[in-house]
Amino acid sequence: MASGGGDARRICAGDVVVAKPAGATLVVARTESSQLRLFEVPAAGGAEREIPLDPRFPVNAFTAGSIRGDDQMLVSLAMADSWFFPL
Repeated sequence: MASGGGDARRICAGDVVVAKPAGATLVVARTESSQLRLFEVPAAGGAEREIPLDPRFPVNAFTAGSIRGDDQMLVSLAMADSWFFPL
């Protein structure tokens, strides 16, 4: 929905969404078969692009404001061999 109001519209399916700082692109998370997958999607709608993840470092979660202007992203990891949740 536009900041000035208007009708809501569907952009894509997802469980969590975070806007990149410029606001033109969204990072959308979807859990599929117990695996988190991340996608970049234009905020105006359009084709999504999967963000490749390193399987050695399973992403557990991310939150609003976790993406910097240089596209670096702070995430929480779910390491299988540790009971800690490191950042």
